[in-house]
Amino acid sequence: MDSDRRNRVSQEAATWWVRLQTDQISARDREEFVNWLSDSAFHSAEMLRVAQLHRALMQFQAWTEIATEWSDETQRGASLAS
Repeated sequence: MDSDRRNRVSQEAATWWVRLQTDQISARDREEFVNWLSDSAFHSAEMLRVAQLHRALMQFQAWTEIATEWSDETQRGASLAS
């Protein structure tokens, strides 16, 4: 499988994961998900990978404390190291 298709399916799986977590998913959305899932064994495998990643992040207690942007101090440290 080429990398463009792999990336597209990965993004679709992540999008489905988020959509399925809401309380407001319609019967039509669920039907579209089942159709997407049954289109390819790779879709199913990718959904399982996303679910495993989500479970691992939920078990990692400190994940919410990981900085998403570099602070001034982190940037200074990186500059000094180079």
